[in-house]
Amino acid sequence: MRKGRRSLLRVVIALLIAGLLLSACVVRPLRLFPFPGMIGRWERLAERWAERAEQGIPVIEGREAETPTVRERELIPSTELDEALAALYERANPGVVNIQVTQVVRLEGMPEGQGFPFPGLPFPMPPEGGERFSYGQGSGFVYDRQGHIITNDHVVANAQRLTVVFWDGSSREAEIVGRDPGSDLAVIKVDDLPQGVEPLPLGDSSALRVGQTVAAIGNPFGLQGTMTVGIISGLGRTLPSQARAVGGGRFSIANVIQTDAAINPGNSGGPLLNLGGQVIGVNTAIE
Repeated sequence: MRKGRRSLLRVVIALLIAGLLLSACVVRPLRLFPFPGMIGRWERLAERWAERAEQGIPVIEGREAETPTVRERELIPSTELDEALAALYERANPGVVNIQVTQVVRLEGMPEGQGFPFPGLPFPMPPEGGERFSYGQGSGFVYDRQGHIITNDHVVANAQRLTVVFWDGSSREAEIVGRDPGSDLAVIKVDDLPQGVEPLPLGDSSALRVGQTVAAIGNPFGLQGTMTVGIISGLGRTLPSQARAVGGGRFSIANVIQTDAAINPGNSGGPLLNLGGQVIGVNTAIE
């Protein structure tokens, strides 16, 4: 019995050794030499890399560089719309301004023992009717060579001080010369304009069509000279204004232009332009 078991054990060991030898001779060579389809693909890639190396095109770690070559960029020509938008920005941007506002905010009193800005803190709230300063900003555009600038009324309302920053970084103090809360429009004025700043021409907003390409230039989030592009999404919309009637009702702004061009905080008061660089609207709100 023992001799039989030993013989069986020897047979099993012999089979295991044979299996290992077979694996070393067959499986590993298969890994080194893949299927014919893979061989062809690698050969084509190697030929392509060699051709690009002869042309002076960089190859990084066996891969082509992701940066388009001059030759590749020539295959993607600029469209007429690209050229029109670039020319529009170069022409209109100097006439768009950043308006920095210092406002006076009236405060309401708080019961005794409460603090500001959080209850329980040892900072007493100003008494009823007290005031504090608030700082904000918006956009506007130059209307004429006399220094008149159009913006939103809500940008300059309750302003204690107005500073207009132009595209070249120069700034001027401004004053309010007219306001219309019902239409959310206001006019401010600076004494003079920097060199190279020209008024933006006005277009005919009654001739607009849904689907027309438009651009908005302004200072969203304080990023001066930002342009966004979209289309006119709708016409004849109404928008509640900040002005209130004697009875407490709120006025509505009529004939509002709806656009999908990105409008963000800081764009308020900036121009909406057609491709000819004409102002067809004033950016007012995000709905």
